[in-house]
Amino acid sequence: MQGIFQSLNRVLLLACLFAAPHRASADAYIEPDPQLGFSSEEFAQRGREAFQQKLAVLAARGQLGCTTQYCTGVREIFARIVAAARTQGDKAATTRWELVITTAPDEDASAFASGQILVSSTFLQQHGLTQSEIAYVLAHEVSHILLEHARAYATVALALMPHKVRHSLSDVYAEIDFDLGFALQLAPFDMDAEFEADEAGLILGAMAGYQPREMLPLFTKLEGESTGGVLPSHGSPAERLKRAEATLPLAERIYGRYAGDGSGAADGGDAADARDIGHAMSPLRAATRRR
Repeated sequence: MQGIFQSLNRVLLLACLFAAPHRASADAYIEPDPQLGFSSEEFAQRGREAFQQKLAVLAARGQLGCTTQYCTGVREIFARIVAAARTQGDKAATTRWELVITTAPDEDASAFASGQILVSSTFLQQHGLTQSEIAYVLAHEVSHILLEHARAYATVALALMPHKVRHSLSDVYAEIDFDLGFALQLAPFDMDAEFEADEAGLILGAMAGYQPREMLPLFTKLEGESTGGVLPSHGSPAERLKRAEATLPLAERIYGRYAGDGSGAADGGDAADARDIGHAMSPLRAATRRR
């Protein structure tokens, strides 16, 4: 799965919008580090611009549209993930979540900071993913947005740049785009974000009513997939599975507390769950605080 920090390939899209407001729950487990640099709106704006550019490219190629029954099923799964995501703080509750489906064989899944999720139905079908595994793919990408990983990545990048001059967000991305050595320095933080999204995605999927243990076979099916080339952003599927299995007891405990109907409504809060989730997702957060 391509993360939000990688360049997006050309894709065939179909948008389905979930914009209805929803009240956030007290069980907000998956929230960004409050000490990140820049602002959420800066990244949302960049995401909107990137999304519009992508749509323009696809329109020019005449490759928009997916109306099969399979795609309808993917949208239904996404709606359940979004229902759970909206309980994760006020920002998540008001985000205009949008699913973008492509049939392009060179795409898998990725996310835009403004709330759009891109997924290839070809990728899902070629790997024979079950409903629970599709839910995990989508929950992983939604978690990138909930945790504001693009913002976290830029915060770490800013910390590595000279402090004598004030740097804008554009300065940070220019440095990443044109300095391979600098981008290589950031690669470990990119990978940390993917591991964190795996862990958060397992929890979010559980909150949406998907059995955590049934989501994990996804990694076995991803064996042989590229992890990012010169700038690897993903660990091997085996490493990702190992880390996700460490989160499994917590995810199953959360799954047991939810109705299991995809409503995103919990039977009761548990401070220990929130603490354990914070511990599981601490490496990247520690890095952003060393800026």
